[in-house]
Amino acid sequence: MERIKQRRVWLFALLGILALGCVVAAVFFLRSRAADIDVSDIEIRTAYGDDVTAAEDICYRPGEKDTNCYMDVAYQQTGEAKPLMVCVHGGSWTSGQRSELNSFLYTFSAEGYVVATIDYDLHPDTTLMGEVECVSDAVSYLVANAETYEIDSSNVVILGDSAGAQLALRFAEEYAADPEQYDFTITAAIDIFGPTDLEHLIYYCEGDTLTYFIEHPEIVDGTEDSDVITEIHKFDVISNISDDMMPVLIVHGTEDSTVPMTISDRFYKALQEAGIEVQYERIVGMTHSVQNDKLIPVCDAFLDEYVK
Repeated sequence: MERIKQRRVWLFALLGILALGCVVAAVFFLRSRAADIDVSDIEIRTAYGDDVTAAEDICYRPGEKDTNCYMDVAYQQTGEAKPLMVCVHGGSWTSGQRSELNSFLYTFSAEGYVVATIDYDLHPDTTLMGEVECVSDAVSYLVANAETYEIDSSNVVILGDSAGAQLALRFAEEYAADPEQYDFTITAAIDIFGPTDLEHLIYYCEGDTLTYFIEHPEIVDGTEDSDVITEIHKFDVISNISDDMMPVLIVHGTEDSTVPMTISDRFYKALQEAGIEVQYERIVGMTHSVQNDKLIPVCDAFLDEYVK
């Protein structure tokens, strides 16, 4: 009798272990499926295509002195309106340049997009919300010149990497919260390893550039003597998700030692909980760099689904 009881105990323990294993496997499978995007075939270009027209060093705040607000624009002159892609570079809000995203400029202009890579005023010459305004002004300038650049203003994609992703997504949120005030439509947004959860990043980047931001909350929008967390939340992407947000692609590398992948994990979960269409691709081996041969194909596959 005692032996039968022991066998039952072992049987129930074994069944429990198997059940737990099934749950873990299911979670892993769902996470993998959530990150699984069919990667399309696309040639990653390193120069302008022969059929691409390039307009470089365009000031999108004309008449303004001592500004960093310049852009390069590339497109195929076909006489037909095309989707607009605006690319925002990273650099901890204090550095970086638009040429870092030239692979997007060269590749997607050859794929039928009007592509603009933008520079913007950097801290300490402006506040962080001032940088978001630069992104907004760049898009508005392009749409105001839609006829010149053959832009379809009802089909705008906003993309950024690192701090540029944070700026691009924060602008996309402002648009989604009140789209009626804009004369264009943002149809998709791409976040490439963006620090979209700044409060979470504070603890990861202790002693880095962000620590200075935390100690000086007036950097966010110029308001002095403010509560640090309140100011950070004004600028934070995860704190300002709109219910009407456009579809979002999140891309993060498993070897990123600058912005932890847990930040994108948290952002992905927050978008899901808000009912936003979101795809999340974790690229194995990718570091905190846009120089990865899987990055552009992943973006292209997402755009094929939501834009073209």
